[in-house]
Amino acid sequence: MSDQQNMKQPLPAVLVSAISALNRLIQTLAQPWLVQLVLRLALAVPFWKSGILKWHGFFQLSDTAIDLFTQEFQLHLPSGPYPFPAPTVFAFLSGCGEVTFPLMLMLGLGARFAVAGLIFMTCIVELTVPDGWPIHLTWVAMALGIAAWGPGRISIDYLLGDRSFRSRPEVFVIGKRTAVQCQNVRFEVLRARNKDHVRHRASVLHRVSLSERQNVFH
Repeated sequence: MSDQQNMKQPLPAVLVSAISALNRLIQTLAQPWLVQLVLRLALAVPFWKSGILKWHGFFQLSDTAIDLFTQEFQLHLPSGPYPFPAPTVFAFLSGCGEVTFPLMLMLGLGARFAVAGLIFMTCIVELTVPDGWPIHLTWVAMALGIAAWGPGRISIDYLLGDRSFRSRPEVFVIGKRTAVQCQNVRFEVLRARNKDHVRHRASVLHRVSLSERQNVFH
């Protein structure tokens, strides 16, 4: 029995180690730039596929697209549904938006403007097909993620140097330490209640001279 108990004791430690290794692997694979790229492509594809079906040549709407807005699509508003006003115009605008915005999103060019347009189009689609709200909610969630964090490094916006589209720093508070993580910069800021405690930590961790440590607090 004692031998069996001794064999069972290391299992929790092994399990914890395996979970930690798995977490590190997932964190390594789920890089912010990769997540942002996948979000852009996942949001762009359904709109792009719908948009190209509305055209029959250069700036020439297909008969199917016009028929959909004329005969089938309706706006489900209170006391409705109501037919689309100027269905040909709506079909044209929808076809343009479903091609232009996804293309901008895939290239990462004006990404936030593109997702704003797609969110507006999603609202129109929701009024047209109310039962599709689970999918529409997913589209809006992806669009908001791109709007909040930008298109990422694999984008024209990033190459053009627009810092507003770059990932914002993430701040995590762990005990008495605040870890500030940016894309390629990671550093820790040690927090202490008084200067004496900081001096003590500096002497132990860094072993710098007294004069150097005093310069830190000026």
